[in-house]
Amino acid sequence: MSHMNNGFMVFGLECEIDDLSPRRAERALSDAGLDAVWVTTDASSGVTAEIVFPPLPFCTRSKNFVGRVYETLENAGATISTGCGHHVHFSASQVTNCTMDEFFDDATNRARNTSYDAPNGAKFPDGDLFGDAMPFELVKDVVYRYGTHQQEVNRILPRSRHDNRMCNNLFNKVRHNSFNSISSMGDLNAHLGGKFCAINVSTYNTQGTIEFRQHAGTLNAHKIWGWIDLIHNMFKWSDNERLEYNAQSSTDVQPFRASCRNGVAWSMCRTSNGASVQEMMDAIGWTPNNVRRTISEWRSRFGDDVVQTVGQQNNGASYGDGDSHTRYIIRETLGNSVAIIPENRAGQTSIWAGLSDDCFDYMQQRIQELAH
Repeated sequence: MSHMNNGFMVFGLECEIDDLSPRRAERALSDAGLDAVWVTTDASSGVTAEIVFPPLPFCTRSKNFVGRVYETLENAGATISTGCGHHVHFSASQVTNCTMDEFFDDATNRARNTSYDAPNGAKFPDGDLFGDAMPFELVKDVVYRYGTHQQEVNRILPRSRHDNRMCNNLFNKVRHNSFNSISSMGDLNAHLGGKFCAINVSTYNTQGTIEFRQHAGTLNAHKIWGWIDLIHNMFKWSDNERLEYNAQSSTDVQPFRASCRNGVAWSMCRTSNGASVQEMMDAIGWTPNNVRRTISEWRSRFGDDVVQTVGQQNNGASYGDGDSHTRYIIRETLGNSVAIIPENRAGQTSIWAGLSDDCFDYMQQRIQELAH
C-alpha cells in the first residue's frame, strides 16, 4: 500500500506580516476568540510579527479557521510587504489514529494551552496519532518534480519570490549529476543547501515535516489554500504514480574501496554464507567491538535490512562461547523496499498532474494576473 492511502496528511502555516506588532496581533486574535495560534517575532526585514498555526488537516474547518485569522489580522491593520514570506509545513507522516475533526480539535486545544516557547509547543503533536514517516523516495521525488518545473512554479508566485535568498530555487540542484545518487535525507539536505531553499527538508528529522518556503506573504486564505492544494497533490501524485512499493532492489557489490578494511569486510559478508566476527578479526585485524561498530554504521547508512545477523547458536555455538561465532550476511537483494519508477514507466513529472480542475483553473488565473 502506498504511503498516503493510509490516513491523512496535515499541514502547518507560518504567516509573516508587517505593520502590526506581536502584542497587537495577539490582542486582536484573542478578542475575536482566535487564540489557537501562536504569535511570535521574526528577524526578517519588513516583518513585524509571525503567526504560527498548529498542524491542521486539509478540510473545510481548517480553511475557514485560516480565513478568520487572516481577516482579523487584516482588519487590525496587518499588511504584507515584500519581505514577508508564507511558509507551509507538511507532515512527514500520515495521521492514522483519529478523524480530521478529532485532530483539528486536539491541535487547536494544544495551541490554546501551550506557549510558543514551551517544549514541543509549536511542533507537530507527538507520534501517538501518526503512522510511519513517509519514505525518503517520496520526499526526493517531490523535490525533483518541483525543481524540474521551477520555472512553472515561479509563474504562480510574484517575482520577489523567484530568486529570493530565503528560498533559493531548486532547478540547478535537481539537474546536477549527483542528485540521482542521493540516498538519504541528510545528503539531500546538504545537496539542497540547508534551510534557505524553496523546499527545506532539514525539518524532516527535527519537526517531522517538509517545509515549503517559496510562497509570498499573504493574508488571502483562498490564495494560500490553492498553494496547499497544489503541494498536497504533488505528494499524492508522486506516491501513487511515481513510486513502486514492495520493489526488489540490489545492494551495492562494493560501496567502499576494495582494499580498505570496510571494503574487505563488505566483500566477506556479501556472500551466501557471510562472515563471522572471528573470520573478520582474523582477516582484517579488528576487535569484536570494531566489527559491531562497523555493522551498526552499515545499517545506519544503507538500512537495517541490508545486514542479516545469524546468531552464534545458529552456528552451533552456545552463549558461553563468546560472540565471535556470530555471523553477518549482506543481502544481495532486498524486498519490500520503495523505489522511484524509471521515467519511461512513471507518471509524468508535471506539477499539474492529478490536480483538481478547480485548483488548476485558479492557478491559471494567478498566472495571468502576475503576468500583467
